[in-house]
Order: sequence, then C-alpha cells, then structure tokens
Amino acid sequence: MKYTDAVQTNTSTYAWTLSNQLFDMMRGLTVMLKDTDNTFTGTGVIYKVEKSRAWILTATHNLHVYASDNSYTKSHGDLKDKFLERGQVVLYGNRRAPVQGTYGIDEIVFDDEDTSCGYDVCSIRVNSLPLANTVSKQLEQAWGVPKGFDKDKLSLYPNVQELMGKKTQLDKLALFQFGYGKFTGRDKATYHSLRWRSLRWSDLNAATPKPVYMDKTKDKYENVLTFASSDATSTTSPGDSGGPTFLIENAGAKVSLLGLTLGANFFVDKVDKPNDAIVNNAITILSEGKVKKLVP
Repeated sequence: MKYTDAVQTNTSTYAWTLSNQLFDMMRGLTVMLKDTDNTFTGTGVIYKVEKSRAWILTATHNLHVYASDNSYTKSHGDLKDKFLERGQVVLYGNRRAPVQGTYGIDEIVFDDEDTSCGYDVCSIRVNSLPLANTVSKQLEQAWGVPKGFDKDKLSLYPNVQELMGKKTQLDKLALFQFGYGKFTGRDKATYHSLRWRSLRWSDLNAATPKPVYMDKTKDKYENVLTFASSDATSTTSPGDSGGPTFLIENAGAKVSLLGLTLGANFFVDKVDKPNDAIVNNAITILSEGKVKKLVP
C-alpha cells in the first residue's frame, strides 16, 4: 500500500481518536497469505471463529495470481488443490497479543463454485485450535468497545446504496484499509509489512470523481466500490488484494467490514483503458447474502 506523507499523517491523527481495542482488533484480524516458497503474498481477514475453526475472506484473484506465477492452469481443481497444498495463513497478532503463527489451509470455497472472479471473494478455512484461541483472546480484549463482532463473526455493513446516498454527517464516517502489499517500487523486500490508511468519507465525496458503486463493471467484476485519488503515490498494491476495508462510524461507536481490496484493471468512469493494474483503489463490497454462500 502506497500513500503520501499527508495521508500517513491523517491516518495517524485519526487512529489516535480510536480506542486501542478497536485498532488492535482490526489489525489483529488482518492476515497475510503466502506460499511455502515465499513466491506469493496476499491479504485476508478473519471473518468468523467457531470452536477450533476460523474462516478467512480474501480475493479469489489471489489464487489466480498464485496460479499464474507458478505456471498452473486456472481450472477449478488446480486453483484449489495447489493453494491447499502450498498456501499458508500467517497471523502476526497485534500490540496486545503479538503472537505469530503460520497455519495450513483446510478448505477453499468460491462463490457458486465460480473461479472467474466475477464476485471476487472466496473463503479459506483453517482448522487450528491455537489460531482460534488467539483470535478469540484478541476479540475478548476488544469486546464491549466497538460492536465489530456479531456473536462469532464480523458485522457486515448492511446497505452500500444507503452509504452512497448519505448527504449529512459524512465527517463521522471513515474507511480504514489494511494490507500486506508492497510499498516501494517492485522490491519484494517491501512485502510482509502490514500497512494501513484511513480515508474520511467526507474527503472522498469532496474529491473528483466521487466514489462510484457498480453492480457490475465492464470487466464483469461484481459489487465494486471505487474511489478517487488513485495514483502512484496513493494506491493499494500487489499483496494488498483481499485485505479488509472497515467502515468506522462515530469514531468507533460502530465498525463494520465493508469490503475487500480488489485492484482490478478499470477506471471509475467505467471506460476500459490500458491501465497499470497496480494503481487502483477499488474494493469488492461484502453482503450477507453472498458471504453466506462462502461461510456456514
């Protein structure tokens, strides 16, 4: 993730207005995806914990990137089998519980078993009591401050159309993004560092163009929110894909998981152009109906 000094300053200033518990919860639930050979990096978010199992949401196109980098076919079986065999989830923890652990993957579920990335979200299940216990402890530390978790899973923002139509109190809404992507040039050494940025909804709406929500893009990506100020100094980057974007309301009185970093190759004006795909600020919006197909 790349951003200017001004964005970094604004992020730090805004982060100080949030409770430590809320920030630690968001940071601690963001995981890195990698392979055993360290040739691939992606990001995901722990969405649900139940007993000894944890479900992680990430971008389906992460599996396509991994397949392409390793000359695998993009067939349904190959995408699943290869990442099940070599993929790993890395939990770095947070300031309160800086536990690091690396876990194998037990199951991958695509939307309607479709690997085309139309709805660019899939779930990864990890069967690990240590992972589940670590996450549960993090949630216990955050519990009661924000309502970010609904029983055993993260709360999703209920209506993106309502968000797009808001006209008042925009200054009380902010997006908070997390990702393990690179942040300088093409140096792979800059992977594996978790970065984050805050974007005030009022600032995004004051920019040109304003945020745009699309049910489907010309590239057939579904449920996409894209916003302005995307250039070489302000963009999500390779490795950030699948990372969470949280919507924070009233300085942390409520927090919802809004979407996952997409980074697809298209513009907010819906015109297909030859664009460098690493310069993009787009997320796939998560909805209860879609996610229910991926996580029991």
